[in-house]
Amino acid sequence: MSHLTTCTIAVLTIPHALLAADAGHRDRLGVVRAYADCLLAKGRDRYGSVHSPLFAEALDRETLDILSGGRLRQAEAIWRDQWGLRPHDRMLGGANPQHCQNLFQILYALTAITGEQEYAKEADRSLRWFLEHCQSSKTGLFYWGEHAGWDLGHDKPGDYASGNTHEFFRPWVLWDRCWKLSPDACRRFALGLWEHQVADHETGDYSRHASIDRHGPGRGSPYPRHGGFYVLTWAKAYQHTGDAVFIEAIRTVVDGLERDSQGGGMVVSRDRKSGARRPFDVSLAISLDAAAPLLPEDLAAELRKTADRNDRAAGVSRPCRPFRQPGRGVVPRRLPAAQGIPRTQSLRGYLGGRHANDGSAEAMGSATRADQEGGSSIHRPMNNHWKSRRS
Repeated sequence: MSHLTTCTIAVLTIPHALLAADAGHRDRLGVVRAYADCLLAKGRDRYGSVHSPLFAEALDRETLDILSGGRLRQAEAIWRDQWGLRPHDRMLGGANPQHCQNLFQILYALTAITGEQEYAKEADRSLRWFLEHCQSSKTGLFYWGEHAGWDLGHDKPGDYASGNTHEFFRPWVLWDRCWKLSPDACRRFALGLWEHQVADHETGDYSRHASIDRHGPGRGSPYPRHGGFYVLTWAKAYQHTGDAVFIEAIRTVVDGLERDSQGGGMVVSRDRKSGARRPFDVSLAISLDAAAPLLPEDLAAELRKTADRNDRAAGVSRPCRPFRQPGRGVVPRRLPAAQGIPRTQSLRGYLGGRHANDGSAEAMGSATRADQEGGSSIHRPMNNHWKSRRS
């Protein structure tokens, strides 16, 4: 990755010139500001017939242009374990705010720290443009997430292998900002998530995959983690609109997940045939607990009960304290299945998406849940949107 910079890992991969300074004497805030300034100046959409404030997913660090020719082929050949994304999910030549969510958080944090409004202003400008131009007119779903993105060179949805598939890449923690910037687009998305992502409005059956440009929801694979993302999206929509349809959506999906629960109350992962559980399903509890304060008290109580049952069945204590495992660093305590046999599969984090392959992401997910439950703070993520303050 020596010639590649990507806003997905904004602080970790910075232009070569900034790395020349002695690390022991470097002004760390200065490094972050220089990186942000560089992306604001050179990392925007300067391609195609429409130039926009969107941020390019990846840049050549020597030319600060989107990748092309041999450099593009070099980036396409990077192994998944080195990048964290499968080759067909990389938005090379494109934009995807969910992949770059950390960059937006950095820009907002820089304004909060320095008082310079330009950082937040430019983040807002980019998000607003995306919300108002990169949404399907048929479904209301955005061209973002795990597989989809916006092609900067051709000013249209990206022609990626799964580019018409909607799937959250991670929880979207910027809903409050987005509702201020473009409430109509946010409402259309929340409604589209109910009408076009959830296949059965009676049972709440859904898949994490759905078509973006037409009605095409999947069935039979109700990943709990994604159900939590939907619930929090609808809770934010209800907070801003008071529309009862979002209460119906939340009740239906949560009730469906509860019906799918096995052996102690934890919902199953992946598909109903396998009945498997995954450690990163603690993410469901985090989302439900974060959504609860935004909802009527009876529904909030139901969500908290589901979150608590999920905790117990997962073997996550209250608070869920991480422990050290040889060769894997800090990982959360968990019993992933009714048999009570610890699994080795990674939690892969909550805010960091599910593609992080180190113990830090696992610790983040566990610590986020511990924070919600009033446990000692092991590590508080940069944004604190997920901390529920119960009344």
